[in-house]
Amino acid sequence: MAARDRRGIFGRLLWSSLKDGGFYPFELRAAKGELLLLSGRWDELDEIYRRDLEAAQRSQTGYYIRYYMMKKAELLVRRQMYPEARDLLKKVDEMTEEAGEQDLRERARDLM
Repeated sequence: MAARDRRGIFGRLLWSSLKDGGFYPFELRAAKGELLLLSGRWDELDEIYRRDLEAAQRSQTGYYIRYYMMKKAELLVRRQMYPEARDLLKKVDEMTEEAGEQDLRERARDLM
């Protein structure tokens, strides 16, 4: 039997279902992102965050939009791109306040 990639029989990525009926491995990719962040593989991580944020925006998955914006800001802090990180974190702070996500809001504020 031939090896399959991470797509199911209908060509959809597996693991986490989205509101639009598709699937996307947000949680799995978030875990991989943490490893890449710790190992300093920031270029790969930047690409993962870009793709994941785009997927979250397409599916209108609010939590993951805010989560990946925060993670992108964290990467900008690591790269010492402070003005860009601050601007992004302000947006995340406003969005998490509106959504009532105190834990995510506190994590974003810790980066400020």
